[in-house]
Amino acid sequence: MKFLSLKFSRATAGLALALLMAQPACAGLAANQPDLAFGAYQRGLYQTAFQEAMKRIDADKHDAAAMTLVAALLEQGAGAAQNTAEAMRWYTLAASEGDKNAQFALGLAYLTGKGEEMPPQPPCCFRKRRRRITLAPGSILA
Repeated sequence: MKFLSLKFSRATAGLALALLMAQPACAGLAANQPDLAFGAYQRGLYQTAFQEAMKRIDADKHDAAAMTLVAALLEQGAGAAQNTAEAMRWYTLAASEGDKNAQFALGLAYLTGKGEEMPPQPPCCFRKRRRRITLAPGSILA
């Protein structure tokens, strides 16, 4: 049995990261409070975005959206020195808090080999059991 080999280019990874950052990181904010960190990111003010995201994390240690933004900034080297290992640490923290964007970015990093190899004991978001799909005889895929 042959396994499907997936290869991703830098453009594919860049597109995935752009889609990841297209969602506002406002999960931890009140409805009437503007998201200064993501607003600064959208305007290209990366140092301000990094500082505002760190302020949000200091105020709420479980703010997964801010953790994901910090990770993306560290991964890109925007607003802070590029540090892939530290970005993976922030993605892992945010993924463990349930942030879907962080889970996607972490999975993409493991898949493309951008970060470290997937650890022997994967983060909690990757431990869910896969559903087994059985195909009926005569179906198109059977």
